[in-house]
Amino acid sequence: MFFNITTPEKYHSIIRQLQQQCANFTPVFIDGMDAFYEQSKREIRQRLNKPFVITSRLDNDDSLHQDYIKEVQSHFKQQRFMAIDFVDGYTLQIEPHVRFAKRAHTHNPFLSLIESSIDFKTVWFINRHGQWSKIKHVTTVRHKPMWMSVIHRENKVNEFLGFGRVDWHEIDNFNLAHSAQCKLTSQKKGFETWKWRSIKNELKTHWKVNTRLLKRMLTGSYYSGSKI
Repeated sequence: MFFNITTPEKYHSIIRQLQQQCANFTPVFIDGMDAFYEQSKREIRQRLNKPFVITSRLDNDDSLHQDYIKEVQSHFKQQRFMAIDFVDGYTLQIEPHVRFAKRAHTHNPFLSLIESSIDFKTVWFINRHGQWSKIKHVTTVRHKPMWMSVIHRENKVNEFLGFGRVDWHEIDNFNLAHSAQCKLTSQKKGFETWKWRSIKNELKTHWKVNTRLLKRMLTGSYYSGSKI
C-alpha cells in the first residue's frame, strides 16, 4: 500500500500496527503521485517469481467486493495482455444523503490487467481509465457487481448516478468497518424518496453503456466473458 511521504505522523502508528497484524501488508512511502507509477513497478518487479502478473485499480475512497480477486483470477488464461472490465457494480452515497444503488460503467476505475511479467506495464500505464476504450484487448464482464464507488463531498465528480432498489445487505460483501456500516444503516434514505431519480439514472446509464459496448463490437475491439 502506497502512502505519501507527507502522511501525518499520527497515522504512522496505525500503519505500523497494521503491518504487525497483516503479514501481506507492506507500506511504501513515495513523494506524490508523480512517483507512483515507476515505484509501483519496482515494488512488483522485486516480488515477481511467476511468468504472469495481474494488477488492479482501486481508488482509496472506493471498495471492492470480497470475491473480486477470485473473479478476476477466473478469467486468467495465460493471456499476454488482457484487461478485465467488470461493467456492473454499486454506488454508495454517504453525504448529504445515504443511498445505496446499482451502477454500471464501462472502462471504469476498477479495471484489472493480466499480462506477461516480461516488460509488464501494470493497469496504471493508462492514466485515465476512460482511455481503455481505445485498447483492443478488453474482456467485458456483465451482471457481476464487483465494485462500489463512494460518493461524498470531496469527490472530484460527486454526482449520484445510482439506480434500482437494492437489498441493503448486499453492502455486507464489501466488508465496511462495523461502526461505519451501522451509522450508514441508520441514515439511509428510503428508495421511494428518490424513485424518479432512479428511473432517470437507469435510462441514461443503459443508453450510455450499451452504446459504448455496441461501438466496441462494431470496431472489432470487444470480447465478452459473459452474456451482455
